[in-house]
Amino acid sequence: PAAEVGRAAGVIRDSAHEALQDLREIIGVLRGPGDTDESDRPQPTLATLDALVAESRLAGMKVVVDNRVADPRGAPAATG
Repeated sequence: PAAEVGRAAGVIRDSAHEALQDLREIIGVLRGPGDTDESDRPQPTLATLDALVAESRLAGMKVVVDNRVADPRGAPAATG
């Protein structure tokens, strides 16, 4: 069972990543020629996770967070 859960979590993670990539491509197509480049926009980080969770909950979403990073400054640049 533990191995199955691990595989299922991996499939879910991969599917979520692919869905985000697809969404980014769609948004890129929908943007007009005068829109700013995506690189101008700040990307979310672990430091902003609490605010994102709070905003999502205010919007009525059920959010469960399992954050095991005590100090976001110690996280890799891509996530911290």
